[in-house]
Amino acid sequence: MNYGNGGLMAGMKRASLIAEKLKEKVNSGEQYELVDSEENFVLKRARLLISDYQKARTLKKMVLEEYAGSCIEEIIGSSPVSNEYGEVIHREESIEMTFPHKTCKENILSDLKLIHGIGPVRERRLKSKGYNTIMDLNKHKTWGAQASSLMDAYESNPQRIMQKISQMKSASDPLALDLSDFFNEEDFAVLDIETMGMSNQPIILLGIALPLQNQARITIHQFILKDIGQELAALQAFFEKLSERKILLTFNGKSFDVPYIERRFNFYGLQRRINQIHFDLLHFSKRAWGRHLLNCRLTNIEREVLGVNRVIDIPSAMVPEFYQTYREKNNPGPLVPILEHNKQDLLSLLELFGKVSEELPRE
Repeated sequence: MNYGNGGLMAGMKRASLIAEKLKEKVNSGEQYELVDSEENFVLKRARLLISDYQKARTLKKMVLEEYAGSCIEEIIGSSPVSNEYGEVIHREESIEMTFPHKTCKENILSDLKLIHGIGPVRERRLKSKGYNTIMDLNKHKTWGAQASSLMDAYESNPQRIMQKISQMKSASDPLALDLSDFFNEEDFAVLDIETMGMSNQPIILLGIALPLQNQARITIHQFILKDIGQELAALQAFFEKLSERKILLTFNGKSFDVPYIERRFNFYGLQRRINQIHFDLLHFSKRAWGRHLLNCRLTNIEREVLGVNRVIDIPSAMVPEFYQTYREKNNPGPLVPILEHNKQDLLSLLELFGKVSEELPRE
């Protein structure tokens, strides 16, 4: 890993020591297996929540003690960035990680049911006659016009293909994810935000992970507010980074992150729209594992599917509490787990993108 400067290295070393202390104070070895009966659902979820909240409150006390008297820049190795709306703290980190791009756009051409009027039975009949792809139907008397139109979109307008898949199937259909194969690594951006509430409250941290083409490396940018007055500067700095990319990966971003960002811009009288092709991995995850997991929260998917067990972490619902403690105590310690929580969300989304591509059930 390349952390950019010695300050961040020192801060991360201290965070590792806190993790070791936290392991001693809280039992973090409990396993959360798949739901095996309806009766166990409530009990297992309660255990999960109690454990997470217990660890988080222990963690808050420890970071307040560890970082008392420190400044933000010292412990996270950040530097300010400026734009027309002011200044905001910017943390940049480069991580060695292969981008898990495992989809296949040719699957789209093999699904004749994307043509209106062709269902499973008719598709089988057409394929038995040699019409194996949409391209093969180009000159068909009945389906040729639709097939030609779809081929035009396939060659030049992936956004239109996405709309067609959502219309004829669903936004979580495996074919939708196959659209990502139209793009290169440097076209993708992974997004996750942390807020002071669920609605109409400031965004305190905007994180974005950017894969680098042919480098097996991810660059993470985090814009965190030193005070609430920096929100618009953070929004603009984030938006400029995002505008360089064509594809967006999120977890529940269609319902939460993206509309939330747009509403916060509106709060300041600005119109900003996030129009990238958007893959919301929550919907694909529900399709892949929803019947088997206790729940489809990202942290639970991490444990059960990705094998990730966070130690230095806080539940998303406790982020406002940690940030408020930072403001009240004038102690940057609580910002460390907020940043690490956001960073792990971004890294997990990248790994989840590859995993769900492999395991998403197809017809």
